[in-house]
Amino acid sequence: MPIVKNCCCCGLRTGCIVVGIFSMVTSLAWAAWGGYNLYESGILQSETFEDVAPFYYGYAVGVGLWVFLCLSSFLMVAGVCCDRRGLLIPYIVAGVLAILVHCSLCALYLYIMILSLSLLCVISRYQELRYGEDARLVRQESVFPVQGPAIGMSVSQSRRY
Repeated sequence: MPIVKNCCCCGLRTGCIVVGIFSMVTSLAWAAWGGYNLYESGILQSETFEDVAPFYYGYAVGVGLWVFLCLSSFLMVAGVCCDRRGLLIPYIVAGVLAILVHCSLCALYLYIMILSLSLLCVISRYQELRYGEDARLVRQESVFPVQGPAIGMSVSQSRRY
């Protein structure tokens, strides 16, 4: 694997420290936000976990991942400052885990968008079948000019796209 010489428009050492501090602050903020939401939901006060919705299990895993990323960012900054390469490994593991979680969430969001588009298509087809030819005529007559009339053209001769 090629070795990168610069990071964030500065040296590799300085760039890693900047990345570590940025990661530490953002992951701590995300963990605090998730922890606050878990606390407000009342799940942390419950004695049994039988009545907990599965949604909150994902929340708890996310908070754990952000706390792990925050701690590993601290270790990475310490490892870069002390030139100890072993302290960088937890950050690499946490970074890969965070990327995997984000990719799975992106796949979920993509699925939801495709499902929404499919629903719109089915609703449009339903309306066509319900109203028959009238729906197509309404759609064709609702086209408005995107461009004003050219020089020498009247308003009634404007182009339709």
